[in-house]
Amino acid sequence: MEEKARRKAWTLFEHIIRDESDLMRGRHIDQNIMCCLYIISKVSSINLPMHEILYHYRHQPQAVSRIYRNVLIAYSNSPTPATGDDGASRDSVSSVSQQSATNTTTAVLRSGSTMPAPGMTSAPPTPEPATAEYHDLITYYNRIFVKKVENFVKRLAFPEETNSRIPLLSVPTIRCNTLSPRRTITPTMIVTPLGSTQPPSSPSRPMRFQVNRSPAKDLHHINAVIRQSAQPYRIAPF
Repeated sequence: MEEKARRKAWTLFEHIIRDESDLMRGRHIDQNIMCCLYIISKVSSINLPMHEILYHYRHQPQAVSRIYRNVLIAYSNSPTPATGDDGASRDSVSSVSQQSATNTTTAVLRSGSTMPAPGMTSAPPTPEPATAEYHDLITYYNRIFVKKVENFVKRLAFPEETNSRIPLLSVPTIRCNTLSPRRTITPTMIVTPLGSTQPPSSPSRPMRFQVNRSPAKDLHHINAVIRQSAQPYRIAPF
């Protein structure tokens, strides 16, 4: 996704946290993030199928199959989401064309994808309470998510036609803390991640080794110093 589309997705996600917090109730944060990416790709005419989003999610270190296979739809004592006379869920956003204010086009947001079959390595579904209704992520997107964010997405995607320009928020960046984790080897030697800034102050004769950059002899020299410092000191008797 291009930078502008990513900012729209993040702006939508923050809107959910502030004004549609019910979407977070009983659900995982990754479920709503993936839905934000998908709906923004739909209104931005970006070819990003849901199965591709799920493919990249499964390669995340925190990925668990139940996150996209068992999504809370409703509690048994909660009203069923409103549907049309034909039983179909709300799944489209109407937008005014830029060429003419009288001509309208419909950006169909409903996902026609189906969830992939569990692989041999997939964990078995986690048993859920009988008092709640659970389905896969695509069902949650079509039945619950689109209905909640439809108006905001229309204003976000078509500001000229809705006369409601929403400022796009910047996607936060993760900054590496160059001081952690760090390990003190000797009083004059520490091991710390190599950041983009200048390395910390070192002794008068520093010893540095950069992976895949420095020659092997530098590493051998550092290992020799470490082994020597690890030897216990002995006090000779008088």
